[in-house]
Amino acid sequence: GVVPESTIDEMATHVLSAMYATGLFDGQFKWSTGEAALDSNVTSDRHREVAKQTIVDGAVLLKNVGSTLPLGKTPGKIAMIGKYCNKAHDRSYGQGDVFSGGGSGWVMSEMQVTPLRGVKEHFPSSEVVWGPTATTAVGASVAVVCASAHAEEGWDRANLTLPEAQELVDALKAQSPGQKVIV
Repeated sequence: GVVPESTIDEMATHVLSAMYATGLFDGQFKWSTGEAALDSNVTSDRHREVAKQTIVDGAVLLKNVGSTLPLGKTPGKIAMIGKYCNKAHDRSYGQGDVFSGGGSGWVMSEMQVTPLRGVKEHFPSSEVVWGPTATTAVGASVAVVCASAHAEEGWDRANLTLPEAQELVDALKAQSPGQKVIV
C-alpha cells in the first residue's frame, strides 16, 4: 500500500518529540555505537530518592494490632525471619527480583537494599538477627517476616498469598505468644 508522506511526518513527529522531551539530543547519553549501554549505571541519588519515596507513599498498612507500628527508636532485639530478608535475587524467577516484578519495566540492579540491611541501618543500636525459621526469633521483642511472591507481565497470579508467610507467622505465634509480628 501507499502511506501518505503527511502520515509518516506525523508519526516521526511523535517519536522525535518523545526523544527531545527525554533529552536524547542534549548530550546526556553518551552513545558511541548508536545503542544504549545496558550495563551502565545511569541512576542518580535523586532517582533513588524518588524511588524510595514512591515505596513509602505506596505502602499500605492493613492491620496494626496493638499499635505495633511504628517501632520506637530502640525497639530491642529484632528478628528478621524468612529467606527473603537477606535476598534480593531469586534465580527461579523468569524476570524480576524478589521485591520487584518482571516484565518490560524490570531493571536489573545490584543496588537493592534488602530488608535485613535496611533494618540494621535504621536501628543501629538494636540487635538485629536473621534466620529462615521462627526459632531465630526466640527472645526477640519483634519478629519481621519477609515473604515474596513473584509476578510479571503477561500472566496473572491466582491469588495474593505470600508463600511461607502464614507458616512462619503461625510458628512465631505458637513459639512466643504475645510477640509482636510484622509481615
